[in-house]
This record gives sequence, structure tokens and C-alpha cells, in this order.
Amino acid sequence: MKRKTSLLWAFLRYKSQNDLAYLGNFWAELFSTFFYVMTFLVFVDLLFRNIGSMGDFSKNDFLFMTLIGQFTYYVWAIGIYAAMAKIIEDVRTGAFDLTLLRPVSTTFYNTLSAIKPVYGLFVSVPNIVLISVIIDWSQVSVTPISIFLGLLVWCGAMLILALIMLLLTVPVFSQGDASDMINASFSLFRLTEIPFNLLPTGIKFMSFFLLPTVVATGATAYVMLAKGTVLPIIVASVLMGTVAVVLYKVVWNNAMHAYTSASS
Repeated sequence: MKRKTSLLWAFLRYKSQNDLAYLGNFWAELFSTFFYVMTFLVFVDLLFRNIGSMGDFSKNDFLFMTLIGQFTYYVWAIGIYAAMAKIIEDVRTGAFDLTLLRPVSTTFYNTLSAIKPVYGLFVSVPNIVLISVIIDWSQVSVTPISIFLGLLVWCGAMLILALIMLLLTVPVFSQGDASDMINASFSLFRLTEIPFNLLPTGIKFMSFFLLPTVVATGATAYVMLAKGTVLPIIVASVLMGTVAVVLYKVVWNNAMHAYTSASS
């Protein structure tokens, strides 16, 4: 544990310095994401001025779901996607063989080295704060219990998402590349701006297997806001999240076994 903590701080210092070395890219990314969020918020304002509500979701409920969606996206982009993209890059360049020789967990080292702390802090936080300020929290009906239950749903969905990203990544060990496959995962966020209760039953069912971003955003907001019956969502999320953890380990171990056998 002490070794991992020391490694964590060392990497954070190094990655922060590395992020700041490319200020042009940093400011461009910050502006583009901020502009997207501003444009989307203007669209939401105009939309709800005309329709009043979207099903059971008021404007503030929708903005609350948007807040969860933005947080989910940044966790995915900065953590899960970045880690898988680094695996692909390292396998292609041969650096992954050196990672396997390090006296720490390969997944821990790879995830840690892929994180960009400055990017994560200064690109994501302004947008999250902006949405938080716009929301009229007095009109958002959440309780400590509903937030806790919603977090259970969110965690389960993120575990499923991590498994899907790994399944899209492991072909790199046999084919030499999987960039196009993980880039296709951006499409998983296409349905995250629709309240969960308004989705067709088939999409709701599929979300626990193939579209976990829908669960991480719409279903999480639905549970936190207590918009209806939430028990099936909670049970399905916890169950599928647990299965995802087991399958993740199996897929990763099998991929490492096949890769090391082929390399030896």
C-alpha cells in the first residue's frame, strides 16, 4: 500500500508537469468542452420553455441528469478510456512488455500512468460547476437514501462499462491494434440525454448489457430523484456490476496468458 501511494504521488507530479507542457492542447480542449456545454444548456433552456416538462422530468430534473451525465463522461474519458487507449498504444510500440516486468499490478500502473490530472481537474470541473450553479436545487427532490441508492446504480453501470471497454481493447493483443474499436465506444453516450423512463422497454433491458452509460446517467438520475419503482434497477445494476467484475478478471487474465505465451 505504501509503495502504491508513493507511486501515485510521483505519477501525479510527473503527469501534471507533462500536461502543462502542452498548454495549447489544454486550452483548446477546455474551450471546446465548455462551448459544447454552454450550447447544450441554451438548447435545454429553449426546449423546456416550449414543452414545460419531459415526462416526469422538469427542467431542473433534466439538468440534474445532465450533471450526472457530464460527471460520468469525464470519469470514463479520463479514467477508463484513457487506460484502454494506453494499453493499445503500449502494445503497438512494445512498451507493454516493460510494463509487465514492473513490480506493481499491471492494471494499477497502466490506469495510473494514463490519467491526466491537470486535464481532469481544469477541463471537467468548470463544466460541472457551471451546470451545478444553473440548477435550482430547491426544486430537485433528492434524499440521502436516494443518493446512496443512485450511487449503487452508477457504480454497477461503470463496472459494466469498464468490462465493455476491456472487451473492445483485448483484440490488440492478437491483431496488433484496436483503436477503431474503442473509438466506437463514444457512441455509447448517444442516449444519455433521454430520461430513463421515456426509453423503450427493449432499450432499458439492453442498457444493463450493452448500454451501461444509459444506466449510469438516466437510470441513476431516475433512482436519485425517486421517479418511480427503483428496486428492479438497483438489483439489476448491482447484480450485473458484480458479474462484470468477475468477467473483467477472467477476460484480463486470459488476455495476459495468451499474450505472454505468444511473446515467449
